[in-house]
Amino acid sequence: MADDVADPTGSPGGGKRVLAVIGSPHRGATVRAVERIEARLRLAGGIEVEYLYLRDVGLEGCRGCFCCIAEGEAFCPVHDGRDEVLARLDACDGAIFASPNYVQNVSGLYKTFVDRLAWCCHRPRFYPKPALAVATSAGPFGLKETLAAIQTGPAAWGFVFVDQVGVAAHPRLGAGAASTEMAEAALDRAAERLAATLHDTAPYRPERWRVLHFRSMRGLTLARPEACPADTAYYLPLADSDFFVPARVSPIDRLAGLVVDRAVRRHARREYVPKP
Repeated sequence: MADDVADPTGSPGGGKRVLAVIGSPHRGATVRAVERIEARLRLAGGIEVEYLYLRDVGLEGCRGCFCCIAEGEAFCPVHDGRDEVLARLDACDGAIFASPNYVQNVSGLYKTFVDRLAWCCHRPRFYPKPALAVATSAGPFGLKETLAAIQTGPAAWGFVFVDQVGVAAHPRLGAGAASTEMAEAALDRAAERLAATLHDTAPYRPERWRVLHFRSMRGLTLARPEACPADTAYYLPLADSDFFVPARVSPIDRLAGLVVDRAVRRHARREYVPKP
């Protein structure tokens, strides 16, 4: 199942497509956990899963030049598999982000993937696609931190995480029957939540932190429009909007957003002084 790759132009028959981003350098516990989710999603009907192995994409490390953020992603000086990754994320209806725990954090492959899409934290493009976070580890230590790290980038890009699952299984010793049963049950529940969200047609209601992210980024950008032209071009059409995309924003969150907007604009005018 893990070798299935769908046509990036769309799922046949109008079904939902889930992209599994695999941050492991080999096909071990991380892939097996995702395959368990895939099997459950297939049972739900109308959902296909394709795999993106980061080890095969050949992403180079971010050079920290700030060009993608300030001028636009097309100005990145590194030319590799990044655009393929971006195209597949654009084409999916939902995603599974998975990484093993390496020293209480994601793998280097996964961190490079997040770094290379850094501009999406400024200019989210994936709202409101649902997602799962899956982490595997030889033991329980570090799973919590790895799950948090998995979500940090994609959540800011617009993916909405509906569940997370940490699976502990020693690569040489495996896991006991009770632990295995608990992990499989958690993976099944996560798959069911993702399937339900993929088929849900209710209007999107963003969490408060997402509303504040929108207001703070827009406020900072429009207070100093000359600093990052790419951000300015993104936020100007949203100058009178409540959120990145059409959504149901509560009156309380609108008020909180207004307060944040005014605060960050004052901060930008005071702290961000143009270079002579």
